[in-house]
Amino acid sequence: MPQIRSLSINGRELRLLRYGRVDSTQRIARGLPVETVVIADSQTAGHGRYGREWVSPPGGLYTSIVLAPDPLLPLRAGVAVAEALSGCGIPARLKWPNDVTVDGKKIAGVLIEEADGAMILGIGVNLDRVPYPGATSVRAAGGRVTAPEELLSRILRVLLAPTADDAILTRYRALCATIGTEVSISIGRGLIRGRAVGIEPDGALIVSTAAGARRIASGECRHLYGRGIRSS
Repeated sequence: MPQIRSLSINGRELRLLRYGRVDSTQRIARGLPVETVVIADSQTAGHGRYGREWVSPPGGLYTSIVLAPDPLLPLRAGVAVAEALSGCGIPARLKWPNDVTVDGKKIAGVLIEEADGAMILGIGVNLDRVPYPGATSVRAAGGRVTAPEELLSRILRVLLAPTADDAILTRYRALCATIGTEVSISIGRGLIRGRAVGIEPDGALIVSTAAGARRIASGECRHLYGRGIRSS
């Protein structure tokens, strides 16, 4: 059974369910009321976008937050994680749509799923350990390792702040390492390659290709080169 308590953030009372080891905080969060937060010490079946495994050993932040529908949640979530990490001394950047990186290495991931009219925001942050080659962690990046719940509170304070959509868009663009970078975008079986030139108000990526500008609402982004950044 989880430990259950209230969490006060920006004048709002959230219900926090804390677990030890679970299969997936996303699975547990399904069907729970809006403004419920699930956090676990580790996961045995954590997953990211496209069903990829998210390795979740002890020493990281693994959380799922049940929220009301918000079309800009992917941008808000990315900004919240990146800005919270800056408080740990980490110069975090965003790879579209919402991977969080340091020097091109992934330090955190964001997953958004819909269920029962709500949005379930999953966040995983590597704090103490680097779980797989090519990734990094707060410790490995030279930042101040904080307790998972302390970092969660910082993320929630940014995420739940009453911030206008245009302000979130401005902050996202400032943090986005994808803009100005040569990219390849996988969309199903197709592949689009070009230079990322902007982010639309709804979060879509604009890519300049040999055939003209393309607007991409979703897809898997890979940085090829540019701005000294390489990542997959």
